[in-house]
Amino acid sequence: EPFYCAVGYKSNQTVLQYNENDFGMGMGLLKQGGDMEQPITVKTIDEIFSNKKITYIKMDIEGEEKAALDGAMYVIRHNKPKLMISGYHKIEDLWEIPETIWKINEDYKIYVGHAPEVSMEKEFYCTL
Repeated sequence: EPFYCAVGYKSNQTVLQYNENDFGMGMGLLKQGGDMEQPITVKTIDEIFSNKKITYIKMDIEGEEKAALDGAMYVIRHNKPKLMISGYHKIEDLWEIPETIWKINEDYKIYVGHAPEVSMEKEFYCTL
C-alpha cells in the first residue's frame, strides 16, 4: 500500500527543493535550494501506522531519520519492531539517533554496521 508523503516529527505541508539533474541523490527535506520545487505532505509514522502491527522499520531518508523516529514513538513503543536506521547523513546522527531510540525504549540493543560494499554508509541495527 503506497503512501504519497514524507515522514517527520509532525504532520504538515512543505516544499521539497532539488535540482533537476540530481536523480534523487540530492533530494531531502533538509536541502534548501534547487531549480525545482515540489509541494509535499509530511506525516508521522504514528499517524500512518498507529492501528497496524509493525515488526520492522528501515529508514534511509536523507538526514530526516531522527525527525521520523520522533514521529514514530507510539508505534515503536507499542510494537517493539526491529529497526535499521541510517546514521551517516549528518555527523550528529552518530549520537542523536541512538539517544532517540533509547528515549523511546531504553531496552533496545544497538549495533553499528554497514551494508555490504558500502562502507561509508553507517546503519544502526536495533533489536530487543
